[in-house]
Amino acid sequence: MSDELSPRKTTGRSIILTVAQHKGGEGKTTITRMLGEYAAKAGYQVLLIDTDDQCSLSRRFLKMEENPADLQDTIPPVHPDWTQEDDAQQARTSIVSLYDGTGVWPYPVGQRDKEGGTNLWLIPSTGSALRALKEARRQDEIKEQLRKFLRLPDVQSEYDLILIDTPPNKEKITMSAIRASTHMLIPTQLQSQSVEGLNGMLQAWRAEQRVRSDEDRIELIGILPNRTQSVALQQGILASMQQNVSIAPFLMETMIPLRTGIAEADHPRADPQSVFNLPETSEVRLVCESACAKVFQRIGLPVPDFNRTEPSPDSTKQNKSRAPAKKVSATKKGKSK
Repeated sequence: MSDELSPRKTTGRSIILTVAQHKGGEGKTTITRMLGEYAAKAGYQVLLIDTDDQCSLSRRFLKMEENPADLQDTIPPVHPDWTQEDDAQQARTSIVSLYDGTGVWPYPVGQRDKEGGTNLWLIPSTGSALRALKEARRQDEIKEQLRKFLRLPDVQSEYDLILIDTPPNKEKITMSAIRASTHMLIPTQLQSQSVEGLNGMLQAWRAEQRVRSDEDRIELIGILPNRTQSVALQQGILASMQQNVSIAPFLMETMIPLRTGIAEADHPRADPQSVFNLPETSEVRLVCESACAKVFQRIGLPVPDFNRTEPSPDSTKQNKSRAPAKKVSATKKGKSK
């Protein structure tokens, strides 16, 4: 990917996309992962952020560990680039480290080359520590923290696309993610309970839009039907959504069908690790590429052509010879690794 296609190089700004729906089981984590893998395969520098205390996105990419203080809890593993010379408290960083302002060190989760470079990174979540933070902090203490961090020059210069996976609610952490974002995507199943939750998410988006300046709008790129099936019940629900004056303007024509291959790719031991490593003619890969391409079009990123365009030697070197990311704190202190 050439520099002229990189948002951080052309505009000096990262695209920050939050995937949100306050009902669980709508596919937020799957779609966040899918978009991240698609963007990384295209050569963009990508940061995934898991803000859900269920840690589903984190488990997909990292071997999460039991918390010795609470065996029902999970914590991230020791960072692979941490050494004994580093602060012991920074051996494991997570979304809680970000909200605390103590510094966060994204984990490399993409394929590494011989020089240790990758272009897919993750700030993992954690269980009880994140729940405790939500209970202890006021809304106003949490709401701005993620936005401040993601707008730091050190962060904006590192990543083209930042993708935020959110918990299934409209509480403090979700609203913090929406506050931090430049774009928002709402996935939904074609089920009555799923559709009933859409107006609440649209209200959350509009509320955020009202407090922003014209130069800092948050764009709702659409409502994305997910896990769809060609059955009469779902077709009827889709028809009603198309006639709903509040929902129809945002309803995307692209849909992600219910496929076993997509669900299997969510497993940490999936083989292949990504749907985009399936054969070029695979129906699962094609429908995922189609959905991701539509999202790319709506956020203003060029749609890659994986099947026909071979990367140039210079492009390959640029994309893969990436040094490990910096440890960054909310006060911009910390060191590079």
